[in-house]
Amino acid sequence: MTVILAASVLILLSLPLGLAAKSLAFAVLAAYGSHIFWRYGLLRHKHAVTGIRCLGDGSWHLETRAGMRAAELSGDSTVTGLISILRFRTGTGLLKHSCIVLRDSFVQPDCYRQMLVILRMKRQES
Repeated sequence: MTVILAASVLILLSLPLGLAAKSLAFAVLAAYGSHIFWRYGLLRHKHAVTGIRCLGDGSWHLETRAGMRAAELSGDSTVTGLISILRFRTGTGLLKHSCIVLRDSFVQPDCYRQMLVILRMKRQES
């Protein structure tokens, strides 16, 4: 989000507009950037994923501000040793929920490794 907002500011500054127009556009960009950061960067949106749980039967539960939701792990998830981008489909909707998980986001270091093992086993089953 920061990179996109910084690029937007640079583009705005390079436009051939007057000072008043640039100031107005910058104020709109700052307000919109603050809104996006508040909702998604600080996980304030009701559908922002704040926790994930893998159940023993291979199903997943997503914890959001709106409550717990059953989810299915999508095949287009990306799993590496440092970062994992997990994509979940909930219900019958076409939209997917994305969850970025960093290795250092767990309290216990072995939890990330265990998650990687579960995800790789899940991929082999598919």
